[in-house]
Amino acid sequence: MLANKSLAFDSNRGEHPAVMRKLLLFAGLVLLGAGNTAHARGARRAGHPHTPPGGQVVAIQPIEGAQGAPLRALVSRIMRSRGFRAMTTLPHYDGTGQYPSLARDHHLAAFVTGDVEERGKWSSITFLVWNGVSGSVIGRWTTSGPSASLGRAVGRGFWAHLGPAVQHAVPPPLPIDQQQAPAMRIDASNSMRDEPIASR
Repeated sequence: MLANKSLAFDSNRGEHPAVMRKLLLFAGLVLLGAGNTAHARGARRAGHPHTPPGGQVVAIQPIEGAQGAPLRALVSRIMRSRGFRAMTTLPHYDGTGQYPSLARDHHLAAFVTGDVEERGKWSSITFLVWNGVSGSVIGRWTTSGPSASLGRAVGRGFWAHLGPAVQHAVPPPLPIDQQQAPAMRIDASNSMRDEPIASR
């Protein structure tokens, strides 16, 4: 009887280390997974700049008013910092009917327009984002504040409110004559042999 109890005790004691090793391994995997999840959440909060494919071109249209030029330059810097190419060479247009043809001619992903309204020492600006491929409005944001610090409000909130719309903007397809032809693959595994010429 004592021998059986001793044998059972020894057998159980031999199983405990194996069980403990499995529990420790499982706990380590759980902690590792939690750490990776926290790191991914932290990276998303950091707001890493989105890099558009090929540095898409966005036209930053002229903004009228005394604050127009500085605000346009600010938006252009924001676009460049996010990987876009800001175009500021287009003039002001009355209406948006020419946007589709301009987008095709310059392969523009989007247009950004701004309208400033000044009321004494207080100003507001409304931004619109127009999709290049469709010519429709895909983003709208208005901010306001003291005229002297309106640029500060734009710098803080422009990308947070309109960045997703700019990222989803699509340029018109390139004309067929400007599209890059697919690379040709030549199979040189079989050597060309001259066929014998039949004698007459």
